[in-house]
Amino acid sequence: MRYLLVFFVLLISSSHALQFSSRIKALGTDLAWLIPDYQTDLYRNPQFFSARMLGIAYDESENTPLSIMLASRRIGVLTRYWIDYDYELEPGYYGWQSTEEYTIEFEDLWMIRIKDEVWNIYNDGLIRRYEEDNVQTYNNYLLNDLEYFIRSQTSFYFGRLNIDLKIAAGFYERIEQYNHIDNYNQRIGITSGRIGLFYCNMTPPDHNRFTSWYLMFGGPISRDEIDSLPYSIYSDLADHERKLKYFGNTFISRFGWAKVWPLTDNGFFVMGLRDNFLFQPIHDFMTDNNLQAINNSLRIPLAVEYSIKNIYLRFGTRGFYDFTRSKESNAAGLIRENITHKLGYDYSFGIGWQPTRNLSIDLHNQEYLNILSNWSINVIYMF
Repeated sequence: MRYLLVFFVLLISSSHALQFSSRIKALGTDLAWLIPDYQTDLYRNPQFFSARMLGIAYDESENTPLSIMLASRRIGVLTRYWIDYDYELEPGYYGWQSTEEYTIEFEDLWMIRIKDEVWNIYNDGLIRRYEEDNVQTYNNYLLNDLEYFIRSQTSFYFGRLNIDLKIAAGFYERIEQYNHIDNYNQRIGITSGRIGLFYCNMTPPDHNRFTSWYLMFGGPISRDEIDSLPYSIYSDLADHERKLKYFGNTFISRFGWAKVWPLTDNGFFVMGLRDNFLFQPIHDFMTDNNLQAINNSLRIPLAVEYSIKNIYLRFGTRGFYDFTRSKESNAAGLIRENITHKLGYDYSFGIGWQPTRNLSIDLHNQEYLNILSNWSINVIYMF
C-alpha cells in the first residue's frame, strides 16, 4: 500500500509555483541547480525522486497560494488547475450587450519509476473562450484559444557529470468568428527539446565546500516559455494557415556557475554567475518584414546560509544587467531598431526551522520584511 502513495497538489495558482523551494527562493533562484536542494532538484533531475513527503505551502505572490503535496518513491503526480470566469450584461437603448469569458489552465507532472530509472512527463495547457453579443447591431464575436504542451525528461550520470534531456511537443490553435463565420483560423505545431549538463564536486561530509556549474541549450519546452517570447508565435502566419515549427524558431541557452565556502560547520557563503540568452528571428506576414530579437541577462548572485542549532538564517542578493535588442528589416534594409539596457539589484530573506529530522518549516520574503503578507511559508514532512 505504501508504494501506491502519490503526491497530489490542490489549489495551485501559478505555473512553476513549486519549481523552486522556499529555501532556494530565500537564497535566490539564480542559485537553483547550483546548490543541492531536494525539492528544487526534482524538476532538474528525475533520478532524485526517492523520498516520500507531505507538504503544505502558502505563497503570497500567487492568486490561490495554498498547495498540498504527497509523494512516494514509486510514482508521483503534481496537478495544477486555474479556472477564471467572467460574465457582463449591460443594457443599451436598443437592446442588451453581453460579454462572456472563461479560461481553464492546467499543468501536471508525472514522475514514474521503471525499475531503477525515473521519467518525468509534463502536461501544460490552456483553453480560453471569449464571446461578445450586441443585440442592437446583431453582431457576434467569438474567440477560441487552445494551447497544449507535453514533454518528457530523463537524466543519467557520467561520473560527477549529469546529463539532462528534455523532448517536447506543442499544439496551438486560434479561431476567431464574426457573426458565426470564421474570419481567422490558425494552427501551429511545435517540436522542441533541450539538453543540460550539470556538475558538482561536493564530497560528503564536506557539504559546505564545493564548486558547481551547468550549461543548457535548446528551444522553449513549456507554454510559459512560448508565451513569454519577444514575438508571438502567430506573427508569421497568414489567415487559415497551418505550420510546423521546430524549436519555436527560437534558440535559448543558460549558463550557471557557483563557488561555495564554509562558514565554520554551521553554514556557507556562495558566489555565483548566471547568464540567460535568447535569440528569436521571425517573419511578420502582415508587413512582410523580418523581425529579430536578442535578450541577454547577466546576474551575479551572492548568498549566505547559517544555522543556530535547528534554525537556519538565509540571505540572498544579486546584481543584474539586462540587454535587449529588437529590430525590423526588409529587403531594402533596416527599418527600425530598439536597444535597451537595465542595471540593478534585488535581495531576499529566509528563515528555516527543523524541529525534528523529518519536519522542516521554511519562510521567505522578497525585500519587504515589515509587511507580514509578503512572507511565504512551506511546511514539509518526510516519512
